[in-house]
Amino acid sequence: MVLKLWNIFGKVMVAAIVMMAAGMISGCAPEDAQKELSDEQALEQVTIVMAVDAVALRNNIMADNPSFTRAEVDAETRQVMQNADERILQVLRKRVDGISGTNASVEKRKDGSFVCMAKLSADEKEHVVASLLSSAFLEFRLVHKDNAALVSKLLSARPAPEGFVKDDNGVGYIATEDYATLIRDPEYRRRLARFGCETLVSYEMMLQQRVADNVCIPHFVSKKRELTGVDLQSASVGRNATTKEFQVNIQLNKKGTLIFRQFTEKYCANGTQNPGLGRQLAIILDGVFYSAPVLQTPIPNGQAVISGNFAKTEAQRLCNLLNAGSLPVPLKIVNPQELQTPAETGAK
Repeated sequence: MVLKLWNIFGKVMVAAIVMMAAGMISGCAPEDAQKELSDEQALEQVTIVMAVDAVALRNNIMADNPSFTRAEVDAETRQVMQNADERILQVLRKRVDGISGTNASVEKRKDGSFVCMAKLSADEKEHVVASLLSSAFLEFRLVHKDNAALVSKLLSARPAPEGFVKDDNGVGYIATEDYATLIRDPEYRRRLARFGCETLVSYEMMLQQRVADNVCIPHFVSKKRELTGVDLQSASVGRNATTKEFQVNIQLNKKGTLIFRQFTEKYCANGTQNPGLGRQLAIILDGVFYSAPVLQTPIPNGQAVISGNFAKTEAQRLCNLLNAGSLPVPLKIVNPQELQTPAETGAK
């Protein structure tokens, strides 16, 4: 069984979410429409109810701040939640506006939930749910300068981490069937990130899945974020001039362009803080390691590329998420009845 890590490795696990949501998305289609259209083409009026995932929010805060006490986690949670509702509504509306043909709307209910209503085909549901729940958190982080030697030592001296087996050629790992269940556990994600990093306290181990054979290549990536999607101006779909593969082209705003220029001047080949070969820059979206290009020269124009052998629809989905902005807190699909108020349920 081959598992696609790019779908389930990050904080938003699309496949798991859609399976979980199967009984939590309500919809009905008029009988006459069903007769006129095939099952594949028929549109249903779908209602998707979402709420803040408080457990995931606390887990994320604890993962980013392992030394925090419970009181500090509580305080940070309250801080993050301040004015979060307005930002959530703004981002969700931008996301559905970017999905052509859905005629979707998003509203906030008095019970605190967020409701998306749209006319969708069966095939579109998964795409829309994934788009709505994605954190869309973009990061640029340095790969360790001795990454090749560290990875070689890791692969030769240690067995594969839990949830993986070594590939036949000894260059990486293959996910087992257990991985899809394990990755839902925050503690497992922390253990996996620390694998091989016992003496590298400011780094974590991340896996980049190779498209050709699904081998997961380990990289030792700095925990420090050099740049995030906060300074993103726009994202667009492009094609690699050589391979013709679809990619996501990124343009940073004025502030981000300045930061990126100064950063690449330091770490490009023979940079001001990097004598010798250029460093690799990991491009990470929602915890998924997409690519790590080598910084050959300074980049003065604030442009970067996310590559990953994307289909055009996937590249467009990522652009839509990036252009809409990131969610301030994680969301989850809920059963509409779980959040109904007494007035809505008819209780007295």
